[in-house]
Order: sequence, then structure tokens, then C-alpha cells
Amino acid sequence: MYQYRLFDRNERELLVYHWQPGEAFLGPDHPHVHVSAALLAHVTAVETETIELASRHPITCRVSLEGFVRMLIEEFGVAPQRADWRETLDRTEAAFWEEVTRRA
Repeated sequence: MYQYRLFDRNERELLVYHWQPGEAFLGPDHPHVHVSAALLAHVTAVETETIELASRHPITCRVSLEGFVRMLIEEFGVAPQRADWRETLDRTEAAFWEEVTRRA
């Protein structure tokens, strides 16, 4: 189970990765993401429709904390707290995936 949230400077949620397995939770029983945005989709050649994404549950694979931190650094420009952040994330994420694979 996890919940990784990304907020903007005004503490508004931009996205959240969830995995809440089991009957105790009301949402879907698979890893997913919520995006606080809307999509302007072309439904025909001339018509568009706004699709709210915040209440949708697009499926993802399991997301490691290391993967989330890497995304924050590489995609959102968050300053890493240590010079060897890549090596550290690679090493600890490899251990995470090894454990996930062993339990499967």
C-alpha cells in the first residue's frame, strides 16, 4: 500500500499515485494515479469534450518511492539532497524490485 502526493507551491495537489488493496478502501484495488487536471479531447474532427482526470483512476504498475523521487528530481526540478542521488536511488530501487519479484 502507498500514497505518493505531489503538491504545488500553494499546497494544491497536482497528482497522487495510490495503491490501496483490500476491502477496507473504497477505490479500485490496483495501482493507479490521479491527475488534478482536465483533458480537452477531440471526440470528432470538429468537436471537443473536457474530461476531468482528478476523479479517474488510470492504472499504473506498482510505483516505488525511489521512482517517485526520481520523477520529482528529473521532471519537476526538485533539488536532490545528496550528490550521489542517482546511485542511491538505483541501489535501493533494485532491492525493492527484487523483493517484489520474490513475493510474486
